[in-house]
Amino acid sequence: TVENKGDYKPVSENLILDQKLAIGAYVIEGKSGDNISKEVILVTNTALLVKTSGKQVLAYFNNVIDGAPVAGATIKLWYRYYNGTIGSYVWQQLSLQSNQDGIAVFSLPNSTSNQDIFISATSNGYQAFSLGYNYSNSYNNQPWRIYAFTDRPAYRPKEEAKWKFIARRYNGSVYSTPANETVEFEVTDPKGAKVKEGKTKLNTFGSAWDSLTLTETMTLGEYRIQFWDEGKHHGIGDAVLFRIEEYKLPEFKVSVKTPEEDGKKKAFRVGEKVEVNVQADYYFGGAVANATVQVLVYQNPFYHYYRQPRDYSWYYEDFDSRYNYNYGNGQIIKQETLKTDQEGKAKLVFETPNYGAQDYEYRIEARVTDSSRREIIGSEKIRVTNQRYYVYLNPERYLCRPEDNLKIKIKTIDANDQAVPVEGNVKLVRDYWYDIWLDPNDKEVKGEELEKIRRQFPQFPPPTEPGKKAWRLKFRGYEHEDILTDKITTSKDGEAEFNAKPPKVGYYRLEWASKDKGRAPITTQTTFWALDNQTTELGYRYNTVQIVLDKDTLRVGQKASVMITVPSNDRYVLFSTEA
Repeated sequence: TVENKGDYKPVSENLILDQKLAIGAYVIEGKSGDNISKEVILVTNTALLVKTSGKQVLAYFNNVIDGAPVAGATIKLWYRYYNGTIGSYVWQQLSLQSNQDGIAVFSLPNSTSNQDIFISATSNGYQAFSLGYNYSNSYNNQPWRIYAFTDRPAYRPKEEAKWKFIARRYNGSVYSTPANETVEFEVTDPKGAKVKEGKTKLNTFGSAWDSLTLTETMTLGEYRIQFWDEGKHHGIGDAVLFRIEEYKLPEFKVSVKTPEEDGKKKAFRVGEKVEVNVQADYYFGGAVANATVQVLVYQNPFYHYYRQPRDYSWYYEDFDSRYNYNYGNGQIIKQETLKTDQEGKAKLVFETPNYGAQDYEYRIEARVTDSSRREIIGSEKIRVTNQRYYVYLNPERYLCRPEDNLKIKIKTIDANDQAVPVEGNVKLVRDYWYDIWLDPNDKEVKGEELEKIRRQFPQFPPPTEPGKKAWRLKFRGYEHEDILTDKITTSKDGEAEFNAKPPKVGYYRLEWASKDKGRAPITTQTTFWALDNQTTELGYRYNTVQIVLDKDTLRVGQKASVMITVPSNDRYVLFSTEA
């Protein structure tokens, strides 16, 4: 009983049951006056994992201790969907038996709308249930992909904008050409007002084209196009089509340049002064002398990265761009007004911070105004870093067999992505994870003896007798075995290869160390795994389930090597491929 003091304040109390509950489902009920609340308590050692995919629902019934499948269980699915015939939502029930892998896959006959789902599973008194939601996009099983473009990105009033688009349909794995289908479109101005609409029939190649005459009264700015299927039931794509601008060809050009070393753009170190030269020249010849130059210096943090070229690089361009950092214009750290000399030159010098581990990127913007008050802008980016160069190690594959030759590509470049020949030391190391425990008698337990006890007691550490010490962890981590060391020099293109040959099954790490004048050594590392189809223990640990692919790109028909790791031994994993 929870005491109600009548002060209208929330009150709670923890209640502990003295006896252990048998396996089964229980209802706990709370009453206060006429108010009643109920909750279900489920005592079980099973769990239910559910995945949905629009047309199917997969249920995996398993043991919660080791994930072992529970075969022959009764699994029932209730799903709620919208029935257009009667104009309301209805519930439907399906029932299956789990197979030897503890899996039951339900096919949903009514998958034209989103659905609430409830699944229950029972076997020999053990039970589990799950609530969820199934999203259906049946009206868009083959979404469109549209690429729209013009003959140039900007037009002036009184010109004709010619545009074309190419359409494809995508079912999740294969593109198809929607030949001879009708597509409706609408072109809008920067204010959202409609300037043209129409229908067009795609040719046998899935493309169509049109044009738009631009008048002097049309709004300057960005024009967009929206596409629909025939009848405008669903939008199938949109794009920025072109811009209308009133512009005049520039009479002079402005360039911002930094010093060079050995014919390459200089890479600056933090703490160094940066010298920038602004050059203004007329297109018809001659320097823009005695012009006013307003220079702004913007500062942003900089993080260098390098992506190894890979097969089908065009496929990854859109995905890679999502991870590019954009810090905006950044902080203005210097603003100065200069004058060009008789050669059209002006010089700016600014300091860089000499503290901390942060690298920086500076954008130098020079606004040059000549005697006719015409302003032209030029800009350049300068990177200022703590280290003179960067080293990247890229294995050809991440999974290999023992004694296989694994090529690891080495790339050395500066902050401006220019090659830097470097000599460095590499070391191949095999790491092996292990624990040392102290039992109640203070005896060290490790290796095979520890694994034997873990198999005996899945919920490790095992219970101890009253009055005795509990099991204690003495050490947990990797021990390191040096395999080989070597000295490598990258070429003038900043490239080299190291052939790693792992002698046995395990988790391997290649370390690199090289000198950097006046700074700490530059170090980096990469990892890979050596294993075969029978490998169940690598001496590698990860905090949760991890999937490691041999490589990220495969041709159709090729076999993909996949490694799955879990934090504990003797565990089952539900593995599925989806597309």
